[in-house]
Amino acid sequence: MKTLIRVAYGASCDFAGIALLLYLAGFVTNIGVPKTIDTGLRAPIPVALANNTLLIVILFLHYSAMAQPWFRGWSSRVPHFPHTLERSTNVLFASLPLVLLIWLWQPLPTVIWDAQSAPARFVLLALGVAGWITVLLFAILIRHAEFLNIKREFIQFPSVGFRNMRFLPSSAYRFAAHLETAGALVAIWVTPTMTVGHLWFSLGISMYLFLTAISPNAEKACGLAAALHAMGRPDEAREFLVDVIFRNPGHVGAQSQLARILKMDARLVSDEAKRENAERRALIEAARASLENDPFFTPSRFWDQICAKHEQLLDQLGINNFKRSVAHQYQNWLIHSSKDIQWRRLLEIWKANRTWQPVLNTVEGADDAGWNVDPPFYPLSSPSSMAIYKLAVGILWEHALAKDHFGFLKHFEESTIGNPIRIRRNGSLISQDAAHSARELNTLFHRAHITRDQSLTFAELGAGHGRLAEMIGRFTNSRYLIFDIPPALAVSQWYVQQLFPNERTFQFREFSSWDDIEDEVDSCRFAFFTPNQIKSFPHKSVDVFINFCSLMEMRREQISWFLDRIGQMTRHSFMSKQYYTWKNIADGIVVTQGDFAMKRDFDLVYDQPDEINKDLFVQLWTRRAR
Repeated sequence: MKTLIRVAYGASCDFAGIALLLYLAGFVTNIGVPKTIDTGLRAPIPVALANNTLLIVILFLHYSAMAQPWFRGWSSRVPHFPHTLERSTNVLFASLPLVLLIWLWQPLPTVIWDAQSAPARFVLLALGVAGWITVLLFAILIRHAEFLNIKREFIQFPSVGFRNMRFLPSSAYRFAAHLETAGALVAIWVTPTMTVGHLWFSLGISMYLFLTAISPNAEKACGLAAALHAMGRPDEAREFLVDVIFRNPGHVGAQSQLARILKMDARLVSDEAKRENAERRALIEAARASLENDPFFTPSRFWDQICAKHEQLLDQLGINNFKRSVAHQYQNWLIHSSKDIQWRRLLEIWKANRTWQPVLNTVEGADDAGWNVDPPFYPLSSPSSMAIYKLAVGILWEHALAKDHFGFLKHFEESTIGNPIRIRRNGSLISQDAAHSARELNTLFHRAHITRDQSLTFAELGAGHGRLAEMIGRFTNSRYLIFDIPPALAVSQWYVQQLFPNERTFQFREFSSWDDIEDEVDSCRFAFFTPNQIKSFPHKSVDVFINFCSLMEMRREQISWFLDRIGQMTRHSFMSKQYYTWKNIADGIVVTQGDFAMKRDFDLVYDQPDEINKDLFVQLWTRRAR
């Protein structure tokens, strides 16, 4: 339902923009609308000229503001606002000064010229109408399809692919844009009756068109290039960016974006990338086939959509860059807005701790962070966004370090495997992932009475890229089992093997029964499975089971089954972190805290909101002593 509302909203915005252009045509030609350029309340000539000039200046300033980099991408700074609706909302923003101009325009009806003969009037009127038709055709067929982009709302439907969108080449688009400008000039100047008010409007709009024509439109072209590249059309993306750089030699953003695209494209054609992509896809297909053998375990629609996006990110950017792409979907959130709920909470913590270390930390250049595909934007591409992210990670690290009673962070440095955004504290790399992992494991170890020197078996359902497995592997003697769906399973298996090349690992594969693999799994430090394979594990085969924010993304019957199975498998403790209320729009369900209660032989020993994100709750269940 929400998707339909978004589509209706986006389409309404675009059609409203076209309707306003139609009204403007009637306004200028004095045809078919109640308020025209030569009607309305009159004022003294100096007052009318000043008023009308101010309206045209507001129109230009409004356009100029919307074209600035600080304005573009505003939807990413508004919590819960769909990025796919930003361009359609911009149509509404762009319409405001035009509505104001039509409403407040004061007529100056003194006639400058007036064609008397009927043929002359007909020809002049026909030329003016032809000019408006040219403008409207461009708006409907090109501008609304590309920059205002009515099609963009429909990418939320699986049956309508993002790749189906079509864009004009850069040269063809420039020609069409020049044709639109010529049509606009004909529309406002060619008229059978020219009044002083109409002349002033024509002069003002001509100056407006001239200034907008010479103003850099590079930001729009960069956004379009990102969309083209995301759809697998790199040649067209490069053409747009080369054209931007040719016309704006000092445009750093376009240069950086072109360099990034060239780097990605070079990686995709390299033998190493082809081999890596082929190996990852083979694992993904094998894991997907395993899940499809039992329809009950197929991922929810929500995860079908997310996994498709993640596979695209991994194909384009490579697994070597996963900490800049899919990892941001695994709770390594890109905190880059002052309105972010976690940022507000971290500021409260910072005021209480009173440490300047987060300010002293360093971070790499902003242009090299925050890759994403859909929508094609870079959340950390501005210095202000990167500054917020750096401070957020730094504050979180100091908070986690102060409460790290089990010493997970004391000698920890973020691995460069996966190419993380490099934030350094006194020269050592830190990360949001490690800080969260340390917080969670301190809660688990303290409440479940676990020590680091114990040799336990941990299991996790939905492990992301394996951040908890990394912490357990580095600082304990315990084993770690991961159950996950592709492509996350492929990422975590690759990452853990890169981190611990000397440790024995059971890589994902199909097996008939637990007896076939028991000895091999028991001899391995790490093991990887698809969720359906959890059926084969014997009762009480793991000491601690963990699930963070993935049970909630399943179908309700799957949630119930996995909780029951976790209860059978777990000897000691089950730790869970979920949203208090999760609205799964794709599958049409809403799950709440009560849906995650253990149903057998377990006591709830810890139940608190997450310290950083109050929308999440953290629970620890321990098996009841008999």
